[in-house]
Amino acid sequence: MCLVTDHGAVADDGALDTEAVQAALDACHARGGGTVWVPAGTFDIGTIYPRSHVRLHLDGGAVLKGSPRMEDYDPDHPHLLYAEGVEHAALTGTGTVDGNGSAFWDDDFEPRERPWKWLVYENARHLTIRDVRLTNSPSHTLNLNYSQYVTVDGIDIENPPRSPNTDGIGVRGTTDVTISNVTIRTGDDAIVLKAGRAPVERVTITNALLESDDAAFKLGTGSATVTRDIVFANSVVTNSRYGVALFMKGGGVYERIRVADVRFEGGSRHRIEYPVYVDVERLTPETPIGAVRDLVFADLDIRTTGKLLLAGHPESPLERVAFDDVRITVADGEDFAGVRKPKGNKDHGYDDRGIDFAPIPAHVTLGHARDVTFSDVTVRTDTTMHAATPQADRHALYAEAVTGLVLDGIAAQPSQADSDYAAIHLESGSDATIRLGRALAGTGTFVRIAESFTGPLVRFGNDVTKARVGFDVPDGVTQTALAEDE
Repeated sequence: MCLVTDHGAVADDGALDTEAVQAALDACHARGGGTVWVPAGTFDIGTIYPRSHVRLHLDGGAVLKGSPRMEDYDPDHPHLLYAEGVEHAALTGTGTVDGNGSAFWDDDFEPRERPWKWLVYENARHLTIRDVRLTNSPSHTLNLNYSQYVTVDGIDIENPPRSPNTDGIGVRGTTDVTISNVTIRTGDDAIVLKAGRAPVERVTITNALLESDDAAFKLGTGSATVTRDIVFANSVVTNSRYGVALFMKGGGVYERIRVADVRFEGGSRHRIEYPVYVDVERLTPETPIGAVRDLVFADLDIRTTGKLLLAGHPESPLERVAFDDVRITVADGEDFAGVRKPKGNKDHGYDDRGIDFAPIPAHVTLGHARDVTFSDVTVRTDTTMHAATPQADRHALYAEAVTGLVLDGIAAQPSQADSDYAAIHLESGSDATIRLGRALAGTGTFVRIAESFTGPLVRFGNDVTKARVGFDVPDGVTQTALAEDE
């Protein structure tokens, strides 16, 4: 074990301890590896470089605090921690790494020159980050870049909710990652996966409590290669603009993504929030169009004022999307008139501006998709919490240009009693099956089929007794009733 105090570090004196901490890391590495121990107290540092086979351990009450002066950071690697090419390295303990973030923005959270990014592991293998508290980051917090075999467990990330660009955990071009038992509250994306110049594969995120001023769990916007075999499960998302956001803009592929056993509770400061957001578009006119397929959303409990929006592209529809055992409750629903779909990054423009389903008045909107299944899904409006606040009128589910839609055991209602909007509206798609559906109280029309829908429509044993109109289907649409609707 190498104590940083044995190498000249002095707690709580306000002097820089960068050289002493680095000397302890280097000495431990020279011995073939081991633990560098940081005892209780505050140690002020600039850029340090972890080493292979060395565990940097922060004792309870220990604080590594980032310098507020940019001259104390390596100008070539302006980070607090930069670990390039290390193997079997670790950051552990119940102490704190404090980034001194408020020194790098003004009172209105406008950023000044600052360390960018904060804690960086790059081209590394067999990493462990466990139990530490990371707070007041001046920029992206924990960055896992082009690495493999990473375990993040039990850490706590807390940054001010309006702090700029303070993503929690960024996984860029990295494979075989496990993130578990984490709490992240931050001013930008909580956990973000980006496959720009290298794939992101085999990432599991479990037992997470996430709160973000942007996306709690995000794929993209860096998406030029492949992101696959991703699981986000057994977690809680609160006060976030997006719960799960998949921005396909770079021409790559998102596939085999599973979101399961997650509770989404709205309440972000943004007027429109998206518990689930999926969009396919080009970043520039020259960018190839990407693909999104094989998505599973299972056992979700969602409460929001916003909407779920899943939209493919006419040249690349979403493929094989499943919602299973999902409960969606909309309270105090916002009016979507004039709303534009999000860009995913304020510096990005729109190329496909005309393909925008965000203004559609619906709790759930689907566009340009193939083989979509809703099984045991409830979409309801809660008018009891703020009865004096009228709900914006909406469909429960609106689908446009969707082929092969199966609604199996869906219970739904529009947002206003006896609304002119249907609970379920199908526009310009084909081949839909609606079986064992149930119109909830106050439904005017349970299912409305537009004349642009080319059929066929298969109906099986739907309960429409609480709807004024069960099915509103144009004469030109072929339909088959395998069992009578009640």
